[in-house]
Amino acid sequence: MKRITKENLHNEEIERVISIFKKAGIDCLPKVEIETEKQKTDIDVLAIYNNFFILVECAGEERFGPKLKKSLTDFDLNIEHFEKMLEVISKKYNDFYKEHERNFNSTNKIFKKLFVSLKKETKDCIDTFHHNMCKKKDACIWTMEEIYYYTTISDCTYDHCKYEIFECLNFKPEDVEDNTEPIIMPYLAYGKKINNKLYLLNFIVPVSVLLHRSTIKRLQDSVTEEGYQRLLDKNKLKRMRKYLLSEEKIPMYPNNIICVLSENASKPKEIGKTISDELQLEEEKAKILTLKKQLKNNIFLIELPN
Repeated sequence: MKRITKENLHNEEIERVISIFKKAGIDCLPKVEIETEKQKTDIDVLAIYNNFFILVECAGEERFGPKLKKSLTDFDLNIEHFEKMLEVISKKYNDFYKEHERNFNSTNKIFKKLFVSLKKETKDCIDTFHHNMCKKKDACIWTMEEIYYYTTISDCTYDHCKYEIFECLNFKPEDVEDNTEPIIMPYLAYGKKINNKLYLLNFIVPVSVLLHRSTIKRLQDSVTEEGYQRLLDKNKLKRMRKYLLSEEKIPMYPNNIICVLSENASKPKEIGKTISDELQLEEEKAKILTLKKQLKNNIFLIELPN
């Protein structure tokens, strides 16, 4: 990461946020000026992903406390006067507006607020009062540590990084409006019921579904292995990519991943002596029941929204 000077601190914060968002597949606009009847304000970065909008304010060299307080007030004003923001964007950034017109006019818009300060090395440098202020306003703070972390993650995982950003902003991926009919995907799993709340199950799921439906709570300190099984290694990822794209035409890349289903996920269902018609074709039912008998009745059904 290049050296930061006082003269370019504010622009540097904007550039780094935009770089992270673009690699994560989140489209954005810098320095959007909004003028209402009462006052004039601006948004350092307006980011959009489907019906999900992120309003970003960068502190630069300004004093942290007063800038944070003003930014949180401006965030609320911009949300309240969103129609005014749309008017400005449609005129000044018409191509951007046309590309996202459907999302701008969504009836299920979700706003998140992000405050960025490279002058703060970690969140531990921020006092409790300002943390509580952000919590009350449903805003998130990125310090130097978070910027470094998400720069590293986006450089390694690209568009999957957005799910970690969503996690940080307390935004659930399933809340994204994708304009398609929701599909419940059933997966057969082999395992054991430990108690009413605990199941140990093995099942196969496509990578595309796993990436869309899961997130990873990593430690923010990406230079230590404590809490990790493996650190992200860009060179290792490149070798994996080269292997998968090799002339050998590798059909799959089997790997074991331990996942924990969220609390609001459907409870796994143990398959009984019969299988409901909506799950399998007749010839497949017989195969499953035979397999169930061989595995001593330890077959479950897991339902994941697609």
